[in-house]
Amino acid sequence: MRRKSSTNEVVPVILNPARRPAEAEFACNLDLTGKKLLAGQDLEPAVKGEACAVSVPAQGYAVYKCRLA
Repeated sequence: MRRKSSTNEVVPVILNPARRPAEAEFACNLDLTGKKLLAGQDLEPAVKGEACAVSVPAQGYAVYKCRLA
């Protein structure tokens, strides 16, 4: 479930509990230019058109704060 705040801020969480690296691509409407890493590793998610793509190391995670696009 995703809640929209009055400031359009969201907290995306990226998790990879596996013992091997993983890549993911998912639909998103995030503005990643001003993202702030709150916890974990900076995974450098990238916007590709209307999708976000990210590579996550084994047992890696990241929690960001960013705005909706």
